[in-house]
Amino acid sequence: MYRNKIQFNGKSQRNKFKMAYLISNRTLVKVICLLITSLCAWIMYFMYMTRRAEDAFFESRSKFNDYVREIMFESDLSIKADFPSNRTDQKTVAVNPLVSNQQHDKERTFLTPTVTSSLALLTVTLKQFQSSDDENLAAINSPAKADSQQNNTEPGYLVYLCDSTLFCGGWGDRQRGITSLYFVSKILGRQFKIVMSTPCDLSNFYVPNRVDWQIDTTLKELKSTEINSMNNDRFFQNLKSGDFNQKFPYKVVFVRTNSDFYDRVMRFSSYSPRIKHWKVLLDARDRFRWAWNDLMKPSLILLKDIEHIVGSSFLIKKGLINKPIETRQQIRSLYDIDNSTLICGHVRIGKNPTIPMDEDLYNFKMTDLPTLHRFMLAKSRVSLDPYFFVATDYDYVRKESLLFFGDRLIDYGGQIMHIDRQRNGQSVCSGLEVALIDQLLLSLCDVLVISKSGFSRYASYLNNSTANIYILENGQITQNVNKNLRPKSI
Repeated sequence: MYRNKIQFNGKSQRNKFKMAYLISNRTLVKVICLLITSLCAWIMYFMYMTRRAEDAFFESRSKFNDYVREIMFESDLSIKADFPSNRTDQKTVAVNPLVSNQQHDKERTFLTPTVTSSLALLTVTLKQFQSSDDENLAAINSPAKADSQQNNTEPGYLVYLCDSTLFCGGWGDRQRGITSLYFVSKILGRQFKIVMSTPCDLSNFYVPNRVDWQIDTTLKELKSTEINSMNNDRFFQNLKSGDFNQKFPYKVVFVRTNSDFYDRVMRFSSYSPRIKHWKVLLDARDRFRWAWNDLMKPSLILLKDIEHIVGSSFLIKKGLINKPIETRQQIRSLYDIDNSTLICGHVRIGKNPTIPMDEDLYNFKMTDLPTLHRFMLAKSRVSLDPYFFVATDYDYVRKESLLFFGDRLIDYGGQIMHIDRQRNGQSVCSGLEVALIDQLLLSLCDVLVISKSGFSRYASYLNNSTANIYILENGQITQNVNKNLRPKSI
């Protein structure tokens, strides 16, 4: 009896210990669950706030980029009728180590019979930015600031170089190199110049706009050096290694390049005091438009070529000119587009029978051509009296497009050439002219389908609208409805 009672008391004691153990375990579990619940709640709250901040950031950035474009790039172009009588009025002198080819001085044949060798004195009327809300943007756009930087005699000049001694790449490569190097010149505090003498002088077709990039004779006497950075990082490594101007104390630094340095230069701590004003140019389109519109405006030759093809009414509507360059008695356009819609496409094949020396790109398959044609035709159904234009590096694509669109296709008969790989051929200067006409036409299109090529991508950057810009890739046509979103299939 007593033993049973002891046993019973022992069992009771063990049960009490078990209960206490279970209770303590349950409490611990509850505490852990509470901590986990609290942690999850904090994580969800943090994700929610991050998402809100991200949405607010993209919304504000989108609005700001639109504001930047509105301030930076809206301009009115007016043309004076005071033209030089001959090309000798232009003083574009190649400097050492650059020696222009003798063929550049020969008389060339232009596409239009009435185009003379004189260049236009184009007057650009710009809307000045007047706001104190953004000091960075004001620093970029202020003409006084730009003039003071260009007139600064120290530390010298940064010159984009493209001559006949080495390859320069196609027109898209050259545009990338020019605009990127112009940005770097601002960071380094150097005046920017351009020497492009192959396959013929760039100033035949583009002349300085807000920045005088042409070389004068005074640079001949200055100490100079050359950096070849075509398809390599030699120039970038020299920028990265420290103060470039101390490492290269030369008054003139010639650079051959086809690279974009913006993203990498913006991460350099050594240049941080100088780059704060340039952080607003995060968007590649804004950055290219800023640089190109600072540097370039079409010459009279190029404007006459375009007017001869599409007519002055279309160019006035697009804002390229504000009055006809030539009267209808002087010249009659091949296609008088007026208020018609222009629907365009670009087909970059690479190596083909027209340009056999080009590289194999594999960006476009000939089976994709009907897809492009049908898409362009579908876009025309909402337009009255549309016209079509297909820029390409392959004659066969041009012929097939003419068969598909008939007399609604703009075909002015320009010779297709690669300006770098065929620069020693006949009529090579006309080949450059055709390339520049094609790109300028693409930039004026109401609907544009680009390819994986800098040539048409930069044309789309120069287009005043991004609403109807598409890309043909892997047999599908896609549209960027928002710069911060991925493309969606059509």
